[in-house]
Amino acid sequence: MRPEEINKTTYSTPKALEIYTTSYLWPYEEFLFDKYIKSGMKIIDIGCGTGRSTHFLKERGAQVVGVDMVEDFIKKGQEMYPSLDLRVMNATNLDFPDNHFDFVFFSNQGIDYSDRREEILKEAYRVTKPGAIFVYSSHNSLAFPRTRKAWVNFIKNLPNWRPGYHFRVEHHHNGDLYVAHVNIWSESKVLRNIGFSVIDILSNNYKFPRWSKLLTGFFTRWPMFVCRKI
Repeated sequence: MRPEEINKTTYSTPKALEIYTTSYLWPYEEFLFDKYIKSGMKIIDIGCGTGRSTHFLKERGAQVVGVDMVEDFIKKGQEMYPSLDLRVMNATNLDFPDNHFDFVFFSNQGIDYSDRREEILKEAYRVTKPGAIFVYSSHNSLAFPRTRKAWVNFIKNLPNWRPGYHFRVEHHHNGDLYVAHVNIWSESKVLRNIGFSVIDILSNNYKFPRWSKLLTGFFTRWPMFVCRKI
């Protein structure tokens, strides 16, 4: 099985549904929404889960649709937030016209659970309006582990470690996850080749979402890429 299929199985469990039925925003998401989201904007929230971030976007007056490949997440989200437009959909094949959205958002490192990363980035480019914003977060391949659990996972994956794009295996209560990691410099190059301009890279630090590029590149576990479609 491909990593994406294994991960979909891991997420399609009662335990996963219990873990991801939550409502919160990361500090850098709140910073981002305050800066870019305006009432009336057309937004797609990719990998929306049960609508964690989708309902915050709607509260800001956006015309938002949330999509996720895990059917159980979407069903639960529709129960929790009946007014939200939530749909089962894969990020590699978004059922929307070209140049459709003012803001494209892929949260919680969702892109890292697929082995079709370039397809996802190209599809995001396709549905983003020229001059509009595409944002996603990703696991940083160069980040120094800072917790016991992080060190355990890092040591287990050392034989497969590379500074650039590669997968690591994480063991969770609901099963194994195959997680892609990249560094901010190689990822920025990929984004530019597709046609995006990288205008910001945010840190997931609770107090300081904006660090220097060097600190972000080595000490941010989940950097968030803020891109504009050229």
